Amino acid sequence: MAEAAGHKAGSPVDQPGLSARCESPGASPVSNSLRECIARHARDRPETIALTLVDATPTRMTYAELDNACTRSAGYLYRQGVRRDDLVLIVALEPGDAIETLLGALHLGALPSIVPCRVPLPGKDVLSRQVGSLAQTFGSRFIVTKPVFAGSMTRHCQGLDCRVMVPATHESPEQANDAPPRGDDRIASERTEYVQFTSGSTGQAKGVRISSRATMQFIESFSRDLGLQPTDSIASWLPLSHDFGLFAGLALPLARGIPVSIMSTLRFLRRPGDLLTSIGRERSTVCWIINFAMRHVARFLETRPDFSSDLRSIRILGTGGEPIRSDSCETFFRQTARMGLRREHLVCGYGMAESTLAVSVTPPGKPPRIDRIDKATLRDSRRSVRSNAGIGETMEVVSCGRPLSNATVAISDRSGTILPDRFAGEIVIKSTSMFSGYLGAKGARAADAWFRTGDEGYLADGELFVLGRLDDTINMGGEKILPSEIERVVEAMPPIKTGSAAAFGVCDERRGTATAVVVATRDRSRDDRDLADIALEVRGQVTRALGIVLDDVLIFERTWIERTVNGKIARGPTRDKYLAYRAYRREQLDLSR
Repeated sequence: MAEAAGHKAGSPVDQPGLSARCESPGASPVSNSLRECIARHARDRPETIALTLVDATPTRMTYAELDNACTRSAGYLYRQGVRRDDLVLIVALEPGDAIETLLGALHLGALPSIVPCRVPLPGKDVLSRQVGSLAQTFGSRFIVTKPVFAGSMTRHCQGLDCRVMVPATHESPEQANDAPPRGDDRIASERTEYVQFTSGSTGQAKGVRISSRATMQFIESFSRDLGLQPTDSIASWLPLSHDFGLFAGLALPLARGIPVSIMSTLRFLRRPGDLLTSIGRERSTVCWIINFAMRHVARFLETRPDFSSDLRSIRILGTGGEPIRSDSCETFFRQTARMGLRREHLVCGYGMAESTLAVSVTPPGKPPRIDRIDKATLRDSRRSVRSNAGIGETMEVVSCGRPLSNATVAISDRSGTILPDRFAGEIVIKSTSMFSGYLGAKGARAADAWFRTGDEGYLADGELFVLGRLDDTINMGGEKILPSEIERVVEAMPPIKTGSAAAFGVCDERRGTATAVVVATRDRSRDDRDLADIALEVRGQVTRALGIVLDDVLIFERTWIERTVNGKIARGPTRDKYLAYRAYRREQLDLSR
């Protein structure tokens, strides 16, 4: 696969000869920016439905209405003092308000950023403190949020040159009639157009600067490689603050003229059946989903065997954003088969904010490949060798597909040398849709440089297989254990709430090695036994399934695990919280003696 990755094994990552641009033949964006695309659609087919906001009563917007809303929002932001290159933080808005504010800021040439917020939202003070810190760190002068949060955020931004405002939909009609400034649709392609804040799963959140060129290059290659057409219809519930929700669920369909139905993340979490109903009503052909959502929908359908919706229109069910588990896919398709979904609809991908979104996808029309490899060989030599049926312990890894036509993917060791097929190492990437640099960092990153992702994986027969975060690997007496393997076993147990198990390593000074710890949340609707009994069952199940003896297991009634603002499990902060909790327990035990 070194050939498919684009470089020979044994070549160093920083070798000058490997820095050629990854241009795809003949690929050129049809427009310079998302704003220009919307203006063109409004001019050429003004009455075509562009966007449907899914609620109890769906709200539909034509391209003409969307273009007018964008202009109205731009005028409102301008009257509030927003100017070109101002960083505008968009916080906790409903999808409709967030979209209008985003497009209005783009119209002015400002730098919008939809700030990731946990769902359900935290308390006013918690959220306001987080946003105030973000504004101070990155020098934002404007925050747009719901009226309910405006007062609290204003207090937390005291002393900063930062104005807190509500979205344009709250402006009086008399003010809204003021003529807004004329926007410049044709923006310099290398100029930063949007700031995507990372989830913080690898540490402090960073502001990823995405240019108009990167956005349009991603849209072109991703659309072409998936065969997306204007006759498609996309459904999304993903948060617009996440790169998956923003670029695949909003920017791509608006740029390509594909109708899109957007449901709020909170509505999906509370009423997952509404997504399936919306797909059937809108005859959606593409739906974006993540591993957690597949488990969430499957559990909903388990409790509602009478629920039904016609999903036969779907041809692509695109997943990514977090590790893809074969057991989650199996459970999901078993529950949705009666409504018309099939395994060949699943398209898996890999990417990150720094590459705008995806750098690889599996081809539509056939089930993603599942690689069954020998766990002992991976642990001992970091090689992914196919396992023989019935011999030794195996693990299943779902393919994330081949590199997009504008991207290159390779595997590197710690020294920066490119590794051959089936050797595990760090995933390194480059593409024409890479980010320009981090907000606040000096200088721009080299456009043709390799980017080290911090993820571990391997290439096999031209396809990428992702193993997990390098920093999260648990090294127990020389045995390297993937936390995701432990979490998979624990989350499959009926007493444990979906997506609520975290595994991590803790250094044991006495033993001179790491030990494995699990923290999980109980699903009381499925099991109301004593928490200690469930913890004992978890220990036994992990030992039987993986041969691992857990050093400690904590089961909680309520969510205790730390998460990133995008909802991913943050193993590092959870480990820190666990260590503090363990020290507190020991202190209390000493005091009681």
